[in-house]
Amino acid sequence: ISNYVEGLMGTRNDSAVFTRKNLAETVRVMVRVLRPQKRFHNIDVATNVALDFPKLVNFCEIQMQQVLLNLLINAADALNSQEGNDAPRIVITLRYDPKTASVLLSVSDNGPGFAPERLSELFVRRFTTKAKGHGIGLITIKKIIDMHNGTIAVTSGAGQGTTFQIKIPT
Repeated sequence: ISNYVEGLMGTRNDSAVFTRKNLAETVRVMVRVLRPQKRFHNIDVATNVALDFPKLVNFCEIQMQQVLLNLLINAADALNSQEGNDAPRIVITLRYDPKTASVLLSVSDNGPGFAPERLSELFVRRFTTKAKGHGIGLITIKKIIDMHNGTIAVTSGAGQGTTFQIKIPT
C-alpha cells in the first residue's frame, strides 16, 4: 500500500529522473498551464527571476511540476476563500544563493494565512484548511524536496498571507 500511495504522489525514489534543466522555464510553463483554470481568473500571478539565477539546475522536472501545482492551487484556493481581498496575488520568486550554491524558490500569497501554531503540523500530518481537502499535498511536497536534498520552510500568520520557501542545490 505504501509503494502504491508513494507512486500516486510521485515520491518513489525509482520514479525520479534528475537532469539539468531550466527551472525558471518550468515555473513559467506551470503558470501558463494553470492560468486558464477558473480558480486563477481573478488572481494576479507574478513571476520574478533574479538576473543571476542559473540557467540550468539539477532537478526532477515531473516532481517539481507536482510541487508547483500543489503550492499554486493551494494559494489560489486560499485566496478564493477570502472575502474582501480586492487584489488577490501570488508571487513566485526565483533567486540564487552563491554561498550555498543553491536556488531559492518561493511562492507567496496575500491570502488569509493560518495561525502560527499550525505551522508544526504542515509537513508531518495530513493538514488541510479546505472543506474537501485530503491533506497529503504538503506531505508530498516535503518528500519531493527531501529527495532533491533541499529544504522547505513556511511563514504565515492569520490574515497575513503565506510564503513557502524551497531551497535546493544547483
